Amino acid sequence: MKTTTQSESGEPALQRVRTELCERLWLSVLVVLLVVVPISLGRARDTGWLPVYTGHVIALAVMAATFVLRNRLPVNVRVILAIACLELGGMGGLYRMGFLGFSALWLSAGAYVIGILYGWRAGLAAMAANMSVVAIVMSLYVGGSHTVPVDANEYMHQPWPWLLFAAMMAVFPWMLLNSIGVYKESILNLLRETEHQRAEIERLATHDPLTGLAQLRVLRERMDSTITRARGFGRNVAVLFIDLDGFKQVNDRFGHAAGDHLLRAVANTLNSLVRDSDTIGRLGGDEFLLVLDDVSGPDVAEVAARRILQELRRPVVYKDSLLQIGASIGIAMSPQHGTTPDDLQQAADAAMYSIKKAGRNGFAFSGGRLAQVSDELSAVDTTLRNIRVLRRELAGS
Repeated sequence: MKTTTQSESGEPALQRVRTELCERLWLSVLVVLLVVVPISLGRARDTGWLPVYTGHVIALAVMAATFVLRNRLPVNVRVILAIACLELGGMGGLYRMGFLGFSALWLSAGAYVIGILYGWRAGLAAMAANMSVVAIVMSLYVGGSHTVPVDANEYMHQPWPWLLFAAMMAVFPWMLLNSIGVYKESILNLLRETEHQRAEIERLATHDPLTGLAQLRVLRERMDSTITRARGFGRNVAVLFIDLDGFKQVNDRFGHAAGDHLLRAVANTLNSLVRDSDTIGRLGGDEFLLVLDDVSGPDVAEVAARRILQELRRPVVYKDSLLQIGASIGIAMSPQHGTTPDDLQQAADAAMYSIKKAGRNGFAFSGGRLAQVSDELSAVDTTLRNIRVLRRELAGS
């Protein structure tokens, strides 16, 4: 499972969120300047060229340069340049135009970016610095030592101030929502990753990590519900205890990696032979348990056992070798051999040991007859036939 707390490059999840936030914020400032600066320059037709317009042009040029050089400049540098453009542009507009230039929005946006990236204390410090600038400029205007270079009434009669006001009312909230969207997306991703982790933990707790088959606890629960349901409909449940023959020899000769490969192949084979309503699980080692739901009688379980024996006798290709095993299967029927999961598992286990003692590679019913592979088909002939088939398949590939 891929680790959900780190990206593929190993970057911590919180750092990824901050990086994405930085990317969005400096790009948002660039968009703000692209929209606002042309409108601001339009006022020069009525006010003449003011120094504040030069500041706006410089800010736009700086942000455009960061966009061109974005692959060379670290994202933190780009953010600092964006904050500087907001703060200096706001201070310059406040000094030259007072509150007619809507500079408070520039300063507010700068303090917001500082606070959201560097913490609430940094944001409060930025707010305090901005308020100090406002107090200084206010004292200049109130004291009469400084005046707005335009007639306020005439200024308000022009369309440019209103266009600038409308643009700022649109782009600054958009910048706010754009940055908040990062947190929203990160929270949703965190919830999805947490749900994925929860499902994966639950799967690992209930399924064998090597084969993906159900573990004993899940088998018992499903056996209990299957037995109860079958009893209500007057049907039977068959439990097959499967123990692999020759697995230890495979492990000793080819190694544990080969053994794991073989167990996964056995699990895939068993899964391909059962119905969706049946349950197959691994008890541990080379032991498996199969629960056949809603069977009409022992003959159905016998057919299933024969098919399993036939398929498990097929050699499994591992690197340049063929891994050969067999199986001993014990069968217990409900309600004949028990009505609880414990009773049925114990009965099937005892039947499996009876076929082991009789020579392996076969199946046996609890308290009933035994059937070995040699009764139906020579194991040696089967092996040779499967080897020939595998050789043809390998030659064809």
